[in-house]
Amino acid sequence: MLFVAASLLLAVGPGATQDVPSPEARRAEIVRLVLRHGESRFEAAEAAPDALPEAYLMLNSAGQPSYAEGSLEYAAALLMSGADTARAAKIIGTVLAAQAAGGKCPGGFPWRPETEADPYATAFLAPWLAYIHQHLTGGLPDDLRARLSASLKPALGAVQRFSVGVDAPQAS
Repeated sequence: MLFVAASLLLAVGPGATQDVPSPEARRAEIVRLVLRHGESRFEAAEAAPDALPEAYLMLNSAGQPSYAEGSLEYAAALLMSGADTARAAKIIGTVLAAQAAGGKCPGGFPWRPETEADPYATAFLAPWLAYIHQHLTGGLPDDLRARLSASLKPALGAVQRFSVGVDAPQAS
């Protein structure tokens, strides 16, 4: 056993630990990749003066605008980097505008425009709403911060109702 430990120690030179990026460097690289992924989508939306609100949503794997898949992650990356808080605010505002006041999933969010609120979609994006609210609201306008704060309790209520089975789909 000692031989194995000594072999491992000898195989790792003094500079080997320098090749491992710091947590800050890894986080910065992830933010950079998320920003690069979203840039082309939103540059096109901002160039169109009559862009529909869904132009401010990331596209899902089927190429459809999605509230729950990637939009808030991209907004968070924008806020983390300080790159474009106005774009982040537009994305967050677009997502918040889709929150259901009633229906089958009150307080919930749909996956895509023109679909009903869905507890799965809400469960998918609620953590991002909470994270942005808790850590990243500094650059957002006051009215949007207030809307974000007001959206959390109904969204978390929708997730809680779903997780205890009130809104859960029933097996046939």
